[in-house]
Amino acid sequence: MANFLRPKDVKGTTVLDRILKAFLKGDLDKLSPDDKQVLERISEVDNRLRKGYIVTEPRVSVLTGAAYDFKYSRPYRKSELAQWQVSRFQVSLSQAYADIQMAEKFFLTTESRADKEFGRGMMIHWGEDVAAKAQADGDYRAFAAIYRELAKIRQLDRPDDQNFKPEDFHPIRPIIVSDPSELDQPFPKTDNPDALVARLLKEMKKGVIEKILDDAEDVEEEDGE
Repeated sequence: MANFLRPKDVKGTTVLDRILKAFLKGDLDKLSPDDKQVLERISEVDNRLRKGYIVTEPRVSVLTGAAYDFKYSRPYRKSELAQWQVSRFQVSLSQAYADIQMAEKFFLTTESRADKEFGRGMMIHWGEDVAAKAQADGDYRAFAAIYRELAKIRQLDRPDDQNFKPEDFHPIRPIIVSDPSELDQPFPKTDNPDALVARLLKEMKKGVIEKILDDAEDVEEEDGE
C-alpha cells in the first residue's frame, strides 16, 4: 500500500500544521478566522508565483506604424510580490515576506536537490534538441547562444582542479568500537550511557533537532548550487 499523509501524522502546532491538518480532514471551513486569513494570503502568493507578473510596454508596429500595448508575463521578483501582498492585504512588509516563505513551504514551490538535478537534465535534453533544429535551419547565431548556455548548464565553462586526482582520493573509514578506551587516543568512558542520553533528550527542546537538520539541508543545497 502506498504511503500517504494522514491528519494524525501532523504533530506540529504551527499555523501551517493546523491548515495542513484541516486540509487533510476536509475541514478548512472550521479553521479559525486568523488561520483562514493566513490560508488566503499564502494561497494568493502561490497563485501569483505560478501565474507571473503581467508587464505592459508600449510598442510601434513595423507594418502600420500604429502604437499598441504589448503584454507578456514574467516571474514575480520577491520584492514585487511582497509589495503586492502589502497593498492587497494591508499587512506589514515583514509579514508579507513571511507569507511568501510560508507559501513556498506549504505549496512546495521551492525545489529539492533531486528536483533541480532532474530539471538540469531536462534542460540539457531540450536544449540539445533546440540547438540541433537551429543548426539545421542555418540559424547559427541562435545555435551558438544555445550551445553556450548548454556548456554552462553542464558546467563545462568551469576549469577542473588540476591538483585533484580521483584515483588518489581515499575516504576516511570510521572505526566503530563499543569502548572508547580501545582507541589510540582514548576518551572518557561514560559509566551510564542510557542516563546520559535521557538527560540530553530531556534538555533538548522540542523542534531543535528538526531545525538543525533543515538548516543543514539548506546549506547543503546552497553548496550544491
